[in-house]
Amino acid sequence: MLRQPLSTDDMALKTLTRLLIEQVGGLEAAATYTRVNRSVLSGYQNPHQPHFMPVDVVGRLEHAARRVPITEELARRAGYSLVQPGEVATESVPLLMARFSQEAAELHQAFAEGLADGELCARDDAALEREVTHVLRKATRLLAALHAKRGLSQLPGLP
Repeated sequence: MLRQPLSTDDMALKTLTRLLIEQVGGLEAAATYTRVNRSVLSGYQNPHQPHFMPVDVVGRLEHAARRVPITEELARRAGYSLVQPGEVATESVPLLMARFSQEAAELHQAFAEGLADGELCARDDAALEREVTHVLRKATRLLAALHAKRGLSQLPGLP
């Protein structure tokens, strides 16, 4: 089947695929949302199969799950962080500021812990990347709430 083992990144996509399928109710339920059947979906999540879900199948399943884990992972690999600014309109600015400050403190803590031995290793870098992503999400939500408070419906530059 596979000519060579999947890379770590490919294995992560297979895992995200399996989790996404589980989130929508399993293979049978997932098949009802897409143009492919249960056995094809099973292959997409199988780490011993070389095939990955087509973008339209990913899109339909993520829409059904109301989460975008595969899209987020692909964006992360390309150097982007996704946020959904529309979900903050009802949250208060002080609450969001407190959450942002807490995330920034956690980022600082992760940096200090990583540097405790005098250098940042790959594990430290991964922890910092996760924390920076959390800070970015909190900052974007805070910015969207500030815009909503001023009557702006979108972030600058967004359609």
